[in-house]
Amino acid sequence: MAWLDGYLDKPPERSLRSDYQDISWAYSDLSPDEFVELFDGLIFTTESGRYLPSLVRWEQRELTFAVAGQTNQDQLFGVRRFLEALSVLMNRSFAEIDSATEADITVQFGSRRRLLEKSGQLLWSDPDEDIKGRLRRRALCWAVVHFSSHETVTGNVSTRPPQIVSAWAFIPAALPPTLTRACIVEELSHAVGVQNDLPWLHSVFSDEIHISMLTETDRAIIRALYDDRLHTGMARARVLKAVRDWFEEDRARTLQ
Repeated sequence: MAWLDGYLDKPPERSLRSDYQDISWAYSDLSPDEFVELFDGLIFTTESGRYLPSLVRWEQRELTFAVAGQTNQDQLFGVRRFLEALSVLMNRSFAEIDSATEADITVQFGSRRRLLEKSGQLLWSDPDEDIKGRLRRRALCWAVVHFSSHETVTGNVSTRPPQIVSAWAFIPAALPPTLTRACIVEELSHAVGVQNDLPWLHSVFSDEIHISMLTETDRAIIRALYDDRLHTGMARARVLKAVRDWFEEDRARTLQ
């Protein structure tokens, strides 16, 4: 989950579906309009219902990560292996370091109580009570993504859009292996810029359906997000136009 304090006062002129069951999640079946709609709902709306008017993603080519808490070899392997997969989709590299406080992305394992305490230190000052309530009530695992402040400056200084500055994925250590894998995949995907979950999709980006690997469409969403034609701060309308072009080009390549 992610938020932008004082940045998003009203949603853009659009409406999001409350139910996506009539959209096929099979990449080969999607139309350009459907892919753009899914990208829009996943990238420009946060889980707490806030709207992002411009793109937010990691821009640096080399990212660091750390794994914190008591872990077993399967959990460590799962994190490392999935970040290897993300590096290919994102065209970014990930280097493991020891310091959780210095890493760009931290995967924290532990008891649920300890994870709530740690995540509370990161987000309890945020006024969005809905985020805290949902964490206490129902979250199986979760992510906290921190953005830089949005600066609006008059005169000759350009406005600086928010950027991702750090991300934490919180995963209870006692989960069974299948749910651990699902949490690693979903929460690290949130950590790299997938802001939202959508209901009833056969996808890791669904709260109703837990699967432990990225589908072809999930992978396409991340590949499109990190296409070189996009950049942090790019206006939503421009991004969606570029994503439509990307989708049509990608589908044309796959059909050759």
